[in-house]
Amino acid sequence: MAASPAALESMSDADFEHALEGVMNILEMMRTYILIGKSQEQGCRALTMLCKAKNGQGVAFALRVGVLQAVLTALTAYPNSAGVQEAGTALFRVLGQPRHYGSVAEAMHQPALRQMMGAMRFEPWSPELRSIVTQLCTMYASVFADNRN
Repeated sequence: MAASPAALESMSDADFEHALEGVMNILEMMRTYILIGKSQEQGCRALTMLCKAKNGQGVAFALRVGVLQAVLTALTAYPNSAGVQEAGTALFRVLGQPRHYGSVAEAMHQPALRQMMGAMRFEPWSPELRSIVTQLCTMYASVFADNRN
């Protein structure tokens, strides 16, 4: 049974730290069961809930351990699965919030950027997902340019 958003917001710091450790288990499950679309959908949904918990405090950790690549892989592997596309888009919606730009920019690197742009070119992503990914890529480019100056 999934935790409610209210329960995630009110969990203790110790429980939140324990929940973040679960991110690693979710990522491992998604890698192990890549051929099972429902596993990818459930993984994306669980990661979204954890990233939204405690006012988004888990985003930086989740990105450092590979959430971005896992979601891109799921979206690319299941372009015709409404459930996977919806769950992946929900996670990108969380990552696309301006308060997370710094964490997202740190997690993005050339291979991830190429994977996003390549998948967007060839996969039948929804207009909303295309918009969010374009926003993330634009944000990355602007943060990267700012850091070079």
